[in-house]
Amino acid sequence: RAGLRVLVSRPSSWQGTAVGWKPCHTVVTVTMNPSDPQNAMLVQIMNEMQMTDTITTYNKLVERCFNYCIKDFRNNTMTKTEQQCVMRFGEKYLRYSQRTSMRFAEHQQRLQAKMQEDLMKQ
Repeated sequence: RAGLRVLVSRPSSWQGTAVGWKPCHTVVTVTMNPSDPQNAMLVQIMNEMQMTDTITTYNKLVERCFNYCIKDFRNNTMTKTEQQCVMRFGEKYLRYSQRTSMRFAEHQQRLQAKMQEDLMKQ
């Protein structure tokens, strides 16, 4: 079969956990023919979806961090405790994000290997 297979993932819903909310991803496989001019539009739509998801995740992170860490509105600067809380919050988010990305990449590799295996059987 000619074409390029692309795995698209985006949160289909949000699931509550003990430490907060996490996205529940839906993985969709799209077969694209590189010579088809409509693929440019599909790639643009996928990029827009990814950007929207990134902005939404960032905004939720900022909101949760602010609600959790910022307690005193009497000063126009953050207290040392608030600054430390924000730093810890950001560091934890980055570690979580990196770990999630690694696991997702591993999952995608397994899916692609399975797809190639299935194509070889055909």
